[in-house]
Formats: sequence, C-alpha cells, structure tokens
Amino acid sequence: MWHKGRFILKKKAFSDKMMEVCRLAIIKTGDGRGWEKYMGRIVKKSIAAVVVAFLLALVMEWAVGVANPPLYHYEFNGETQSEFTAADIAAVGYDQEGGLFVPSDIDPQLFVAFPQGQQTASVRIAFETPLEDLTDVQLFYPDEYGGFSELNSALRINLKGTDEVVLNFPAGEYPELRIDIDGSFALKSIETSASPAQKIVTPEPWNLPRMMGMFAVLAIVIFLLLYFNVFGKIKGAILKAARVIRENPKRTLKVVLITAVIMIGFCLLAFGACKALHKTPVPVYFAFAASFGFVLSMFILFFKYTGKKPEYFFLAIFLSAALLLACFTPTTLALSSWDDETHYAKMQGLSYFGEDARVTTADAAFIGRAYPQTFSIEEQNAIYEKLDEQYTEGAPSVNSDNQMSYEKLGYVPSAVSMFLARMFQMSFHDTLVLGRIAILVVFALLCFLAIRKLKSGKMILILLALLPTNVFLASHFSYDPWVTGFTILGFAWFFGELQEPDKPLTVGNWIIMLAALAVGMGPKAIYFPMIALLFFMPKTKFRSQKTCLIYRLSVLLTMFVVLLTFLLPVLTSGMGAGDARGGSGVNSAEQLAYILNNPFSFIKMMAIYLPQYLSIGNAQMYMTSFAYLGDGAFYGILLVLLAVVVFTDRNEYDRFTTTVPHKLRTLFAALVTVVCVATVLYISFTPVGFDTVNGCQARYLMPVIFPVLYVIGTNKISNRMNRNTYNTIVFSISGLVLFFNIGYMLLGRYFLAN
Repeated sequence: MWHKGRFILKKKAFSDKMMEVCRLAIIKTGDGRGWEKYMGRIVKKSIAAVVVAFLLALVMEWAVGVANPPLYHYEFNGETQSEFTAADIAAVGYDQEGGLFVPSDIDPQLFVAFPQGQQTASVRIAFETPLEDLTDVQLFYPDEYGGFSELNSALRINLKGTDEVVLNFPAGEYPELRIDIDGSFALKSIETSASPAQKIVTPEPWNLPRMMGMFAVLAIVIFLLLYFNVFGKIKGAILKAARVIRENPKRTLKVVLITAVIMIGFCLLAFGACKALHKTPVPVYFAFAASFGFVLSMFILFFKYTGKKPEYFFLAIFLSAALLLACFTPTTLALSSWDDETHYAKMQGLSYFGEDARVTTADAAFIGRAYPQTFSIEEQNAIYEKLDEQYTEGAPSVNSDNQMSYEKLGYVPSAVSMFLARMFQMSFHDTLVLGRIAILVVFALLCFLAIRKLKSGKMILILLALLPTNVFLASHFSYDPWVTGFTILGFAWFFGELQEPDKPLTVGNWIIMLAALAVGMGPKAIYFPMIALLFFMPKTKFRSQKTCLIYRLSVLLTMFVVLLTFLLPVLTSGMGAGDARGGSGVNSAEQLAYILNNPFSFIKMMAIYLPQYLSIGNAQMYMTSFAYLGDGAFYGILLVLLAVVVFTDRNEYDRFTTTVPHKLRTLFAALVTVVCVATVLYISFTPVGFDTVNGCQARYLMPVIFPVLYVIGTNKISNRMNRNTYNTIVFSISGLVLFFNIGYMLLGRYFLAN
C-alpha cells in the first residue's frame, strides 16, 4: 500500500485497500463528500489539461509546418551549354578504372575547364549507376582572384540510390569548376547551363500523427503540473520573493548594486586591457568578465551560506562557465568536442518528431566540416551568414534514421531544443547553441539534485562536476553528460539511503535509484555492472524480508534489461565489421574469435593496458582536456585538491558508506566495468590481434569515478575547519582553474585571431 511516501505490505483484501484509499482521500478533503470532491477536481484538471494540450498541439503543428525547412529538388531544364565525360575531366586524388572513380586521397577533386567567355549557372552530374552510399557532392566556383574556398561553394548530401545531382551557383564566366565527390561513383556525364536549374518545393503536409503525439505528451505533462500544483508553487515562490524584496528593499538594492558594480568593473578591466594591447574588443571578453564577476559577487554576498547550501554555488559556477563555452565555441563546424558530428547528426534526426529528418545544406556543411573552424569574428560572421542562407533555403534530402531508441535517450534534450528552435524560426547558429545549452542544463540539474541528497561528501561531487573536461563536454554535443549526470544521481540517492540505515526505503527513492541508472546507461549500456552495487542495500531499510527480496529482484531485473539492450543487437545482427574509424584492420567478428582462441594473450594484453589507462598520468585527459581545442593546465592542482577533499569532506554519516565491504564491492564493480568498456573498444575499434586497446578515451571513466571516490575515504579523519571557509577554499581553487582554462582555450584563441 502507498502511504505517506512509503511502500508498506499488509495482509488486506483488495476491497479493504480501496476503502483505505477512499478514507485517505476523505481525510484530505475534510468532509464526508471528500471522495466526490477529490474525483471532481481530478476530472476538472483532466479536462483542462486536454483542452489546453489540444490547443497547444494545434498551434505547434501549424508553427512547425510553417517553420520547417522546405523539402526541395532542382530540375535541370535549361539548355545544355557544355557536356563533359570522364575523358574530358581532370581528376586529382582518384583512381580510375574505366568510368569508375575511386578516391585515393583524403580530398579527391574533379576539375572541369570552360572556354573563355562562357556563362555558367548550373550543373548536372549524372551517374551510370546509382550511388551506393551516402555521398557528399560539393561544387566550388572560383572567387575574383581565381581561388577556391568553402564560402564559394554549393553542397549536396545525397542518399544511397541517387543517380543525378543538380547544383545551382551564382551565374558567371568561370575558367573552371572544381567538384569534390566523397565516395566511389561511375560518372556518366557532367552538363552545364547558363540558366539556373528550377527549384521545385514539396508542399508541407499536415502531420496528424505528430500532432496527436504532441497532444498526448502535453496532456500528461500539463495534468501532472496541475495535479501537483506546480503553477501554484511557482506563483507562491514569486510572491515570496516579491515579499522579501518589499520587506527589505535596502538589502535587495545592496545585493543588486554590488553585483552590478563587480560585473561592470571586470568588463571595464577587459576593455582597458584590449585598448592597452591594441586588440579589438569582442563580445566573448565581456561575457567572460561579467560571468567571473557574477560568480565572485555571489561568494562575497552570500559567503555564510556556502557551508549549508553548496549546491547553489555549484550552479553559479557551472552555469556561468558552461554557458560561456556553449555560446562562444565556434559553430562553424563540428570540430570542438569528441565525435561532435556524429552526436549532432543523431540529435538533429530525432528533432524531427514523426517524420523523416530534413538535412539542409547547412546541416551537411556542419556535419561534414565543410567550413573551417575560426575564432576571427569577421570570418565567423561570414560563415554564419552562409550557413543561415543554406538553412533557410530548405532541405534537398532527408535522413530516415530518426527513430527513437533506448541508446538515443541522451539526445532527447538537445533534440527537443532544436525542435523548438525551428518552431520559433531561430537562426542555424542559435539552433546549435540552444542544442548545446539543453544538455548542460540537464547535467547541472542532475548534479544539483545529487548534491542536495548527500549528507556528506558534497564537495567531492562538486569538485568532480566542475572538472574542466566535464564542463566542456556538457556544453557541447555529447551523450557523456547524460550518462555521467544520471549515474551520479542514482549513486547519490543510493549513498544517501545507506547513510540512514534505519530509515525505511520509500517506493519513490527506490524508483529514483533504479530509473536514474537505467535511463542514464541508455547511451552506454556497457556500464551495467555498476548497477549491482544497489543489490547491497541493508536489510534494515525494509519492513519485511519479502519487500527486501522484491527490491533485490528489481535490481537484478534492471541490470539484466540494461545488459539485454547491449546484447540484443549483437545476437540479432551479429558483431558486424566494427567501427571504420579504427582503421582497415578492424573486424569485430574476427577480433572476438581471436579473443576466444587466445584468451591468455588477451588477458596479458589487458593486464599491461589497464594500469596505463588507469594511471595518474592519464588523468589529465578526463580532468582538463578540451578535446580538439587542446589540453588544459593545472590538472596536478586538481588531483591534489581531489585527494585532499576525498579524505576531509567527511562526517559521521560516512561510517555507513566507507566500510571495507563497501570499498571492496565498489572497487570490484568499477574494475569489471572498466574491463568491459576496454573489451568493447578492443572488439569494435582495434585491429585484430593488436597489442593495445584503441579508442578507449579517458573520459569513459567518469561514470565510475564518483562512486569509487565516495567510498574510498574514511570517517575517522575529523575536519574541524569552519564549513563556510572549507567549502569556499575548494570552490575557489576549482573555480579559478576552470575559468583559467576557459580563458586559455577560448579567450586566447579569440585574442590571437582578432
């Protein structure tokens, strides 16, 4: 029976249980007609939710239909001016076998020369046989100096089965055109015309299934908001804040003025530094100065709360730093974080709920890294303008790989934000930035809730969450923040329950622990061994042996389901060829056979590899690395600080979580998990029989680091330092290292480029 947030087993008939529910409802409403009034309110809230949800879904469907990039194609119906065959074309970086062109270089190119004075405005590229793979075709036309650049180009991403590509570009007299086709193809001919090809736009259909899906989701969300009186609580919080301001206006004015003065003061310092160094002031300098000033003012004004409410100071530092990275890391191409283009492509696919994802030329340019990464404001603006033109032009192709699945859960926040960005007709650059912001907000919220749940070791978690690499990942396209954030939340709830062994486990907390780990491991189910730690919840947390048994079975079931999501594709489709990025020697099926036939060689290799992977020297790659932007500084300071905090941020509650059995179980589960991760990378990303593991990046350790560090300390070390002072010191060191690295990696590049 559900009663006051606890699950209590009693021997009652079903009718008795229903009578108890009615009695509670009557008590809640205060009179004999309580049940009728209670149900009446439920019906009214349901009707209100349905009506509002239907109207919102209707408006949203209309807005999406208006704002979606239109599907289009070109028809080459002008008079053919010139026609070229394979013999007429100069090929660079291709091996030719008859009419078949096979790339032999990383940047293969075709050159088509024209007679002097010939006007050209469109090209049709015809293939003898349809393309066998997804293929990018990019046409370059020379600028006024005769050079080729990404800004003077037209790009099409073509699906498998395409037999011709038509491209428009500015009409002009060009001595030659350059065409890059990234894939094998059998060329039939290339035709040019002085007239632009005709653009045919496909009418936008009314998508009833999508509208009904939005209606269902909105109806559930709105009903829950009404049922739990969220709107009333928000109104109450606003009124409470207004009342506090009215009751103490001088204090409020003082806080606002001090914060403003500090922020403006740092901005003036940034402006003065630019003038002294003869550098052009750019927005990122002032955003950095204002963010740092804001964080500093929060500690000055609210120092006395740093010990009691450290989670709020975490939010101030994390959001200030992460928003800087999300907003000012260039979006000219996907080359900042690890696998940016892969993550963006999947998020972008999911964002088209209920229909095939429309791939605009801007999407293809970002994913395909068509434009350079630049920190020059002038060059950025030129590329952003070009991307916006390509984005508003529409989508020449679609990507049908947009189905929701368990492993894509980590992409949902960014997909939703991109959906809303299109609905409000935001620019391509702003859409990308909003997609970055969505996942960092989710990560910040998960860590905030986890910090509040813990009764000790809050600064351990805060220090981990504020590691520069964590902040960097959270502010870019990635599912790592989702995995790390939810696993942290799940284990924070688990440790929080361990710290109160005599307090019965409620159904709500039971669900939060398992759901957080199950949802968080969606993108990387290989972390499933860590779920086994939840099996060892003390028996004192349960009112009966039966409840304890049900709980433990639920833990095993959750672990099995997560494991099954990883194994099922392998069992149904086989191992596959592996990840092509690992090189030509990668073959998953053969690698698995090698491991089974040579188990001792594999164990020996892993015994040599793991100490290197887990070494302190490798810690920089998950502490201060900014991926393709470079490696940050002062990771040694963070290592020392982390070691100190692990043993000093303790209190009496740690006697329940730092026991020897907990240490051994956690270390064993973490080691098994790391071995599983390395083995998967060895199979899918490493050449057969190789003597090391390729592609196993240090950031993959983040989901297992928190539970290990949380149990590794001891409660026998007494920390008598004032908690406000202690927390402020930890915040100051980690915050300064974080902002220094952002300044070094981000501001430094803007400084050199402008």
